[in-house]
Amino acid sequence: MKAIFIFIKSNKLLIISLYTAAFFYFCLLALLTLSMNQSSLELNVAKNYQGKNLYQISDELYNEKERAFFSQLNSFQKLNNFSNELGANQAFTYYTAVWQPIEIANFEGNTVFDAYYESGNNQPAFEINNTSYRTVKSVQMNAAAIELNNLELNEGRKFKDKEYILNENQTKLPIILGTEYSKEYKVGDTINILYYQKQFVGEVIGILKSSQKIMTVQEPELILDRYVILPTLKFESLPSSYGTGIFFKALLLSKINGNIITELNPFQIRSELNNISLRTEFNQFTVIGANGKVIDTIVDMTKMNRNILFIGMTVLLITLIAIFIMVLRVIINKSVEVYKVLLISGYSMEEVAKLIHYKTSLIQFAGLIIPFLLIILIANFSITIIIAYILVSLFSIAVILIVTKLYTRNLINKIDVVRQLKG
Repeated sequence: MKAIFIFIKSNKLLIISLYTAAFFYFCLLALLTLSMNQSSLELNVAKNYQGKNLYQISDELYNEKERAFFSQLNSFQKLNNFSNELGANQAFTYYTAVWQPIEIANFEGNTVFDAYYESGNNQPAFEINNTSYRTVKSVQMNAAAIELNNLELNEGRKFKDKEYILNENQTKLPIILGTEYSKEYKVGDTINILYYQKQFVGEVIGILKSSQKIMTVQEPELILDRYVILPTLKFESLPSSYGTGIFFKALLLSKINGNIITELNPFQIRSELNNISLRTEFNQFTVIGANGKVIDTIVDMTKMNRNILFIGMTVLLITLIAIFIMVLRVIINKSVEVYKVLLISGYSMEEVAKLIHYKTSLIQFAGLIIPFLLIILIANFSITIIIAYILVSLFSIAVILIVTKLYTRNLINKIDVVRQLKG
């Protein structure tokens, strides 16, 4: 151990350079591990859609058609029956993920949560009954959307089946928050919200992990870090108050404007929808699709992005390994005087080689400490990511040590230390 400290003391600047190279190497390795884990999650999500056709249902209720339809006494019941049959159909998966801003009472969070922040059209807070409200980003999702996108939580839980059902006079709703909301709220907190202008108390039941993504009708990829997630509500029977306000009308309309994900061809899917239309007596909708090529393109792009990421990071890692070995070579070449002292003290050339080997190991493990702690915190103590990082790091250390050992032995064999001792 004393000899190792002699090595370090005699080459302080180069040792610092070697440690710096090791530190950045393991930081990049941590970044690669996290990126590959995220890429694998995205690829697994994409595979849920692979080989499927994507159809979009869009209602035709606008202007005069809308007024005429809702003038019928059973219009709400028709919409409710139609949306419920879409969700219950076994021939396809009905997917709803609807972008729908909500209002939060007395919200003091950053403006990044505002519904129109990204477009630069933030709306000022407004008051209702002496309570200040701010409009924030939100999306309402059914169980299929959560399952197909493999959404993962940092803490808490997902919606239970019964929580998708809205009962009469219900005033409390479960909500899941994007990861950036963790600075504002915690699981168990309650938030007063306006949902389609109807007052509810939202109970936080879960907080998403970072960078969770979903597909919506508007865009193929929506990052949920700054979103409030609501369950797509359904009614087993319409409440007696359904005719008041815009809540029930807006909710029912949003539910029938979703996506169908299936292996059925256009003829088959239209046959299924016609049957549903006949049973529910609602036919004022159009079907857009099939769009299977778009899904396959998304899957292919996800795979390509993962491959590009892997190749790029691999090139950087190989570059850092090369720098590490070059610095190590300079240290060995500049340590001849130290070799002399060790040889005079009774060390053999084999023992000197081992000391270099031990020193290299010590520097690598020292460079690993901070990146390892960082990945534990960033990965939120994910056992899978931590184990993957440890295995990759140990493999990298083993490769570097083998290369170093072979190079050191070859280099030392070329150095005529005895002649240098004679002067």
